[in-house]
Amino acid sequence: MKAMTSKIALIGIAAIAMTGCGPLKEDPTADYAVEKKATENERAQSRKQKLPPEVRIEAKEAMDFKEGASESYPVTPYVIVPGAKYSLVLEATSGALPEGLEFQENKPGHAEKGYTISWTPKVGTVALGAPNKKFYVVAKIVLAEDSSADAKKALANILLEKKIRIEVEKISERPTIRVTKASDEVVQGESVAITVEAEDQAAREDQAPKIEIVNPRSKNADDKYVPAKSFVEVTKETAKDGKFYYELLLNTNQVVVPAKSESVDVRFVTYVKSKSPSGFESAAKEVSIKVLKKVNPAVDAGTGAKP
Repeated sequence: MKAMTSKIALIGIAAIAMTGCGPLKEDPTADYAVEKKATENERAQSRKQKLPPEVRIEAKEAMDFKEGASESYPVTPYVIVPGAKYSLVLEATSGALPEGLEFQENKPGHAEKGYTISWTPKVGTVALGAPNKKFYVVAKIVLAEDSSADAKKALANILLEKKIRIEVEKISERPTIRVTKASDEVVQGESVAITVEAEDQAAREDQAPKIEIVNPRSKNADDKYVPAKSFVEVTKETAKDGKFYYELLLNTNQVVVPAKSESVDVRFVTYVKSKSPSGFESAAKEVSIKVLKKVNPAVDAGTGAKP
């Protein structure tokens, strides 16, 4: 009787346990895992919403230019804010932008995205003897009116501009010249053609440097020559592909060869002076031509005919 009572008690406990647990599940922790994942997603979303909008302008803070030389620099804005529509403008911090400076949005297919500052400063932008000239400009992101209200609100207190210094260096290269002679020697009474080729980076094509022709200054008393400035004539000036050409003609009709000499050197010095605001002069080049004495053929005394 006692044994049967014990069995009934055990059966009752098992039934109660089964009734309290309900149907048996494959993973008793599944509900907890789903709830935990949902909480983590909410926290991540909350953190994302608290991140500041990504807004920046990538550009060099100092852009260097040189008189007469073309240069360009990229300026790239980034506004990673949903609903934001914008453009980029360039303004001077004081007065107007430098004359001739261009600021344009790059066309599709351009190597750089965004915008480009391009400029070829005029020669004379920097005064003679003055230090480099500096300008200050500001690149500004301008939100479009049809940007979303949320985007406008997100960007309301964020700096949307970048200050840039533009510096112009004065051109310092002097003009250069190259002299070409048709011949190094000529018979007395004949002429010889001479070409002077000049380059002047500070000048435009319509600013041909002025050519100068002077007599040499001899430093040696034993150095005998005939000054030839008065025998030289500039016959033609042309400009092509950024170079300037001067055609000279040396006429030796009036050159006197000493009686005891077979020849004499005639010399002159030439250089060019820039007509640009730089005012630079090229290095001087001395030109020397040997003039050979003209020999009159002997005349037959009887007939007067040349032999």
